[in-house]
Amino acid sequence: MTYVQVDKQADNEIAKIGLPNNVSVSGTITAHSSFTQKVTLFTDSQELYVFEGRGERVLIGSLQNQFDSPFQVKVEHQEGDKWLGSSLRTGGPYSIGSSNFLIVVAESGDDSDYNDIVVQFSWKS
Repeated sequence: MTYVQVDKQADNEIAKIGLPNNVSVSGTITAHSSFTQKVTLFTDSQELYVFEGRGERVLIGSLQNQFDSPFQVKVEHQEGDKWLGSSLRTGGPYSIGSSNFLIVVAESGDDSDYNDIVVQFSWKS
């Protein structure tokens, strides 16, 4: 089952994601903020990926993987020496022909445009 939903946990919002099994999924992580951003993809038992970066329209990471079980995405931004949770919104899954997309966007609080981090997953069906 393919899905994305935001779950509020203490001081963080976490995006819970399920993607199709046995399908190669591409992902890109783009920053649009002067704050340093950290994006962590993880399961209940392990970190899968961690990406950090900042700037406007800066690709801070990409991946190619098969996600045969659900995972989560956490986005944080750095203020001083502290990492603070960002507010999340999600979209999808969307299908256009045989192309499929799922998106997680984050806002760190410096404005309200929800593009400080854009995480996009795509796959073919």
